[in-house]
Amino acid sequence: MEVVCGCCRWCREPVRRAEGRYAAVDGAVVHEECMEEFLLEALGLRRLAAQAGYRYERGEDTDAEESGVLPVWCPFYREDSGKSIFCEGITDESFLRLTFVSARAKRQQMEIFCRTKHCEKCELYGAINARYADA
Repeated sequence: MEVVCGCCRWCREPVRRAEGRYAAVDGAVVHEECMEEFLLEALGLRRLAAQAGYRYERGEDTDAEESGVLPVWCPFYREDSGKSIFCEGITDESFLRLTFVSARAKRQQMEIFCRTKHCEKCELYGAINARYADA
């Protein structure tokens, strides 16, 4: 009989006693192979990098025009679809969704802020960046 000690907080699949795992004092468990992704999501890659003495520097995508994919400069951008842009959240385990009335308005926002070095002038950039001021 297989003994299960809980549900993985990251992937939501059963964690078996025979598997490597991390356990929290509150009884929560995370598969050994899920822990890296869980920590990156929970703490944020930038905070972990800052604690290790690194700061983020965005590189230039020289192949972007050839591939048809436009580069995104903003370090807090996560993805976009339809009329929405998804950014890193202002708290742990959160994200921000900015939804526009039209796809055209979303493209305009991305062209002005997300895809340029002017991303620092975006209101969301300022709010999200404030999280790392203390790091």
